[in-house]
Amino acid sequence: MPVTFKLESDMLEPTIDYFQKILPGYQYLTELWYIDLALFKVDDDLLEKRKRSGIMCDPWRLHFLSYFEPGKWLTIKESGSHRSANATRLNLNLLYREGFLLRKKRGRSYVYCQNPDYVNPITDVVAIELKLKDYKAVHRQADSRRMYYADKSYAVLALKGAICEKVVQYFKRYNTGVGLLFAKPQIEMALEYEDKGWTPIHRQGACEEILRRTGVIPCLINSDTATPVTTSTPNASVTSASENDCFIHSGLTVSTGR
Repeated sequence: MPVTFKLESDMLEPTIDYFQKILPGYQYLTELWYIDLALFKVDDDLLEKRKRSGIMCDPWRLHFLSYFEPGKWLTIKESGSHRSANATRLNLNLLYREGFLLRKKRGRSYVYCQNPDYVNPITDVVAIELKLKDYKAVHRQADSRRMYYADKSYAVLALKGAICEKVVQYFKRYNTGVGLLFAKPQIEMALEYEDKGWTPIHRQGACEEILRRTGVIPCLINSDTATPVTTSTPNASVTSASENDCFIHSGLTVSTGR
């Protein structure tokens, strides 16, 4: 008797099996924020460096504060947040306490930049969206995941027969680079992902959520307990994590500045 999928969840296991074969060494999580299935690759050396840094970041703060780079100092207004100035200031201060940001005085206010001790050990994120038949909805969702969270994005549909060519042409017409697979029930690649040069704007937050979900970074319960350490630089007083002042939590060294 031919196998048919009645629920999108039925498609999950064969999809995982397929991608683990074509992407060896990748790990996966289901229901990562808005992503049905996320595969990701971890750089072990960067992971160890991140653990040693003791920096923990709340993924939901990075979700909208993704404009910071080491050496690039930004004011509250320049931070890229669409929230109110007070809400932005609060979240910047929390990220500063968590060690993600450095801070220094400029005039009467502060400017912030990303702590160079912070590293992201997730080198690749692949988002996969599953749908039984609604190819327009799954294309829209997969394209959104690529724009916001993932380096690559694929849509998987439980379709077979003449309709498949119609779906392929639809994906080609909109040409957003989303990959397309059909579960017939065996998984078959119809269109490979095509890189359009887009950098996902909330990728950092998604990566921090991966680290939290996999237990590498403990979930932040009370961010106010983390107090940064101030060190002197030739130009300004800058906050950095201290390797000496820390405590051990769930196997991870976490800076407290005590």
